[in-house]
Amino acid sequence: MDIRQIFDTGLLFHHYTNTAYPLTPTSFRHLRVDTDIAKRLADDMDSLSALSLYVHVPFCQVRCKFCEYTVLDCCDEAEQTEYVDLLLQEMAMYSQLVKDKPIMGFDLGGGTPSILSVENLTRLTQAVTDLFTLPEEVVWSVETTPAIAAKQPEKSRHCMIWAIAVSVWGSKRCQKDC
Repeated sequence: MDIRQIFDTGLLFHHYTNTAYPLTPTSFRHLRVDTDIAKRLADDMDSLSALSLYVHVPFCQVRCKFCEYTVLDCCDEAEQTEYVDLLLQEMAMYSQLVKDKPIMGFDLGGGTPSILSVENLTRLTQAVTDLFTLPEEVVWSVETTPAIAAKQPEKSRHCMIWAIAVSVWGSKRCQKDC
């Protein structure tokens, strides 16, 4: 995966995006951890009683007109897997910070995360259940498209998703894509 492509896409849409993810074209470098900042973050985290978790997958078949995020055209399975590998590393890092705080909501957004293979979706959702404390009442959600939800419903059923966010912004477009 070319991190420069993700960064350049963010620059291309900077005039209406509220997040330029990643923040720099070298975001995959090892970071130096400032101990004072790490302690402050840990203290702040300790003061919380519960959290929600959002995981971003930047891949889409088509950019929605209302989308304000940096997204990429869908890529091949190897690139998706590489991205998921990196997400899993980041989730493991955050799980150390979150500790046993209950996760009350899990949102898988993007992009269109349901564009990932069932295998990669399973890896993500399994990591959430393995790394974080999930009470019985946790709410799972995933962003998808009508086409994926209709043609591949097993993606959401297989991954314990309880809520699906679908945006329809034009009947002609929906008929074309569905």
